[in-house]
Amino acid sequence: MLDEGGGESGIGLDRPPRDLGAESLSGVDDAFGFRPRPHAARCGVATAPVQPGDIVGGVVIERHVGDGGMGSVHAGRELGTGRRVAVKLVRMTDASSAAHDRFAREARLLARLRHPNVAQLYAFGTHDGATGSMPYLVLEFVEDARPITRFARETGLGVRGRVLLLRDACRGLAHAHERGVIHRDIKPGNLLVDAAGTSRVIDFGVARASEAAAADGTGSFATAVGDLVGTLQYMSPEQLLADSDGVDARSDVYALGLVLHELIAGRLPYDLTGMPYLEAARLAGDGAAPSTAAVAAAAVAECGRDDARALATIVATCLEKTPSDRYGSAAALAADLDRWLEGRAIVARPPTAWEALRRLARRHRTETIWAGVMAGALVVALAVISWSSLRERWQRRDAELARGEAEAARRVAEVARAEAERHAAEAVQRLYVSTVLLAAEARDRDNVIEATRLLDTARSSLRIAPRDEPIELACLAASLDESSHVFTNAGGEVTAVALAPDGRALACADGAGAVWLHDLDRHGVPASWPPRSGWHGLVAADDDAIGTAARSASEARWPTHDGRVWRIAFSSDGRLLASAGADGRVVVRHVVGGDVVATLTQHDGPVYGVAFAPDGTRLATTGRDGVTRLWDTTSWQARLEIRGHEGTVYAVAFSPDGLLMATAGTDGTARVWHASAGVEAARLEGHAGRVFDAAFSAGGDTLATAGEDGTLRLWDVGTREEVRRLRHPSRVNAVAFVGNGLDVVTATGDGVLRAWQADAVSPTPFRGHTGGLWSVAGTSDGRVVSASEDGTARVWWTDGRDRPVRATESRVLATAFGPDDDVLAAGLGDGTVTLWDTRTLALRGRLSGGVGRVNSVAFSHDGRLVAGGCDAGVVTIWSACDGHPVASWKPHTRRTYSVAFTADDRAVLTASEDGTALLSDRTRGVPLAPPLRHGRRVFCAALSPDESLVATASEDRSARLWDARTGVERLRLLGHEGPVNWVAFSEDGRRVVTASSDSTVRVWTVADGRCTGVLTGPTRQVWKASFSPDGARVAAVTAEGTTVIWETTHGQAVLTLRGEAPATAEQPDEDAAVGDRILPRGHSDQVWGLAFSSDGRRLATGSWDGTVRLWGVSTGQVA
Repeated sequence: MLDEGGGESGIGLDRPPRDLGAESLSGVDDAFGFRPRPHAARCGVATAPVQPGDIVGGVVIERHVGDGGMGSVHAGRELGTGRRVAVKLVRMTDASSAAHDRFAREARLLARLRHPNVAQLYAFGTHDGATGSMPYLVLEFVEDARPITRFARETGLGVRGRVLLLRDACRGLAHAHERGVIHRDIKPGNLLVDAAGTSRVIDFGVARASEAAAADGTGSFATAVGDLVGTLQYMSPEQLLADSDGVDARSDVYALGLVLHELIAGRLPYDLTGMPYLEAARLAGDGAAPSTAAVAAAAVAECGRDDARALATIVATCLEKTPSDRYGSAAALAADLDRWLEGRAIVARPPTAWEALRRLARRHRTETIWAGVMAGALVVALAVISWSSLRERWQRRDAELARGEAEAARRVAEVARAEAERHAAEAVQRLYVSTVLLAAEARDRDNVIEATRLLDTARSSLRIAPRDEPIELACLAASLDESSHVFTNAGGEVTAVALAPDGRALACADGAGAVWLHDLDRHGVPASWPPRSGWHGLVAADDDAIGTAARSASEARWPTHDGRVWRIAFSSDGRLLASAGADGRVVVRHVVGGDVVATLTQHDGPVYGVAFAPDGTRLATTGRDGVTRLWDTTSWQARLEIRGHEGTVYAVAFSPDGLLMATAGTDGTARVWHASAGVEAARLEGHAGRVFDAAFSAGGDTLATAGEDGTLRLWDVGTREEVRRLRHPSRVNAVAFVGNGLDVVTATGDGVLRAWQADAVSPTPFRGHTGGLWSVAGTSDGRVVSASEDGTARVWWTDGRDRPVRATESRVLATAFGPDDDVLAAGLGDGTVTLWDTRTLALRGRLSGGVGRVNSVAFSHDGRLVAGGCDAGVVTIWSACDGHPVASWKPHTRRTYSVAFTADDRAVLTASEDGTALLSDRTRGVPLAPPLRHGRRVFCAALSPDESLVATASEDRSARLWDARTGVERLRLLGHEGPVNWVAFSEDGRRVVTASSDSTVRVWTVADGRCTGVLTGPTRQVWKASFSPDGARVAAVTAEGTTVIWETTHGQAVLTLRGEAPATAEQPDEDAAVGDRILPRGHSDQVWGLAFSSDGRRLATGSWDGTVRLWGVSTGQVA
């Protein structure tokens, strides 16, 4: 594009698109060229060819920056864009058209340099001014920058930070070398660092083209080859010796080595100040390479001896007198600096003795020749005199070579073995992850047996102690057993269970004919048995009676039948227990004491069903003989025999009023009888196969029947019509009503207990058994017990009250464990914080007084205080002991999103909607440092474990690392395509993890800000992420209501913790109190709270659905 007007002609270069905030302008006064040289004045060159207000190439000149041997530099502003730029007017001794053509070629070559670490050339052309026609360059103006050495000194950068600055400058210079440009004047003043900490290479005014660039017609520069150009203190030996053929990219490497020496050691390795040029050139040609001992000495305190020596070796390699002994390019130097920063072995190495000797020989050729002649004569003499000795030495050398080759072969084998072990470990890890995922999939299919087998396989593959198992195994194991308590029968399968009318006593029976009792307290946990007093008005006569009834503190057990016990039942007053067995007998005994009251033997074959009438005056029994018998409970004589079924009758049940009786049989029917006369009142047909069980609802108007065809059918007793059919994947062996409505539970052959709400479209499965279920019993308060062929009886709450989930009165926005993991805090949307006992999930207390929502919670390190980040920019601190607020202040103008205590608990770090993060005194509420600012909302601020760094996460799609002491931004972590919602350090402080609305989680190294892993899986926003204490796992919570766990070695998702809302026909009322709803397994809405316990075995999450959840804890552990 040609600019016309003002007597100028120029070319505007295409400008690359720039990101928000990427414009970098600076005002370093002495950075754009040589300082004035004496010959410039002698040539009569004006120092200011243009004046402020002049227009050069579409740029209005604002001020004069400085002069140099190659011309003058001016600051200006582009007319079209208003952008600040630098205008360099190039002084040319040859004003011919060929010279101007050569300048145009030079500018085009410089225009090819487009790199974040190189000051950009925007345009060039010629300006017709008062002093004649002068070529000009329009360059990027680096605002608020300082020479690299001054920046490092004034910001207090450590050794690694200084190396990072030079590494970035090397990358920019490497870009120039790759495009055929040699700078020739590398010095601190031409390596600028802007306010953001970005290094820039500037002033290619004395640059020359490499041979490759010259060959393609773009390589001749304004300084002729062979001119002495550059800054004396930073010239390479070949520049000082005016060796035109020897000046190439390696000359720039020499100057970079000098700058690096000055950055680390604080001074140059030698001082040429005031030295005549000839003496400096002689020193460069004849002297030895400068020592780098000062570099090692300066770096050893921060980096350690090995890294300090390696850094000194890098500097020494740059400063080799012979170009071939240096790094071949700035790119090679940058690569070795990267290796040093990452702790890997560097390529450079100190010269061996032989190499040092060869270099000495090159510098002293004449002396070397004479020394060689004398050495040759000596060798000949020694060879003649000591031939035998030399031959022996050669033999020893051959032996040593053989040993060396063997050692090399051994090392190769070790490397191969290590590589094979690494591949094997990766294969084991992949297999482990696949096994865990398969186990979770089997669990979700309610195949607990397969899930348990796969879980055991995954555990065995890790070969670690159970206490060291990762979080996903603890979560998976806990999800496979949702029972409140497990009673294990050493004698094998449990075939029948019954609950006493008040729900305090549990009766069990097994396949060996034993019947035993447990006493349950109101939570379903075993207590002492029998009760000493107060149970249904019964009082044990004395301690001997209690001892007779109980074989142990929690169980009374009686051998009762010869063979399997099919059914047991309590009388309505809880005093009697009847059992029906495969031996054809019904045995009735007193509950207290266990004395047998009656043995009924009139059935011909096994007895399958037994039930007491509600008034306790009758006992009904059924069996293989197809007869249902009614027994008088006073005389124990059969009052009535009922026949009607064709074949075996499996079950009998009384209606709550005792007027009706239901039976279920092998003929596929259920029948309803008038209990007083034994007359059939209804025949219920529809099952395709045997009917195993029947039960009346609490109101008596509904009858449930369980069938071999895998269905549970509900019948209207009055109309005899089927009103509902509930399908199962396998046969239904037993059914029981729970509560006072139409909620039912079913026991099936697949080992899954299913609870059906009256309005449910699908059941809620309860996992825990690993074998088919034989029997089930329920109570009006929602408690259920089940019996299984896996040898256990289990207690459940169908409303989920004993699950490791607790309901609150509002949305849960944050969670945090106390220092000892014994208490869990949850920040709520109603401005309160709830404290929960982590062993029982009992509510410890409620902290009130927060302003608006409590968006974040944190415990002090001594556990005595709880801090909450609230709306309106407020921070509130409560006493964890008595719950009273002890401090409240407003460090921000808008909502506070995160809060964290410092290690000494004296200060609090917060992040806010106002775009800042701030450290405040917790007692006085005053800021302790200037705020750390982003351009958009700051969602999180975190302190590194050593408190040297602060990490922030912002809506501006960046996370940033700041020096905690100075507030200077150290690194900017870019890569997320959406707002960064959270950031957290690993416990060793070497990594940070970020969570973003772009559905990804990223892991970064703190040392250099590299992204080492992108963790995917969620399809919506990821709100928070955290490392496990050992750093091996990352957990994140999402807008999908899930919690995802990844392993950090390969970035694989190992488990997704999903919530399950109750299965109802209609959606729950959003205005209903959260505590009134049935508790789900996990979360049914967005999850915002996330915290690891200190041992890494538990996760605490909180959700918008108003629940707090502990993962890695089974129902039985909190029941």
